[in-house]
Amino acid sequence: MKTLIVFIVGVTLFFLYAHSKREEADERAHADLQRHLQVSELSPDVVKNAFAQLDTALHKAIVFTPAGIMFRPQEADRTVIVSLNTPYQIVCHEGVSITFASAASDLTDYTPDSSDFFTFSDYQKNLPFLPESVAGKKLTSLLCARTAVYMQTLQNGNNP
Repeated sequence: MKTLIVFIVGVTLFFLYAHSKREEADERAHADLQRHLQVSELSPDVVKNAFAQLDTALHKAIVFTPAGIMFRPQEADRTVIVSLNTPYQIVCHEGVSITFASAASDLTDYTPDSSDFFTFSDYQKNLPFLPESVAGKKLTSLLCARTAVYMQTLQNGNNP
């Protein structure tokens, strides 16, 4: 009987010890995450690299032609040419994406065609900070603004 009691006490102490260690590890991980989310420094090299990747991806997927904007959806084996005045939406959340309106919609009734979109989030893979950090959000904002300028240049009838 004593052996059983000693065994139960030993197992209980072991589980209490393991639980406290797990809580300490969770607290450290949470503190590390909070520290990483507070990173706000955005080095010029990181911005330059992300801009180069975005420019390459945009030039590959969306091109001005005399007939309109030639667009190659990422998930499709087709090319679409849309009018220069086709409504589009740029969304900047966890990357940059562009969605063109479907043929049935107009400027007042915007209905994106989910198959016709461009998404750029590759730059997030090798960042020296988390994409959700202050620096990551700044970078996404800069990339979003650059995408808007690119699209405006196309809609003005120029090749960026």
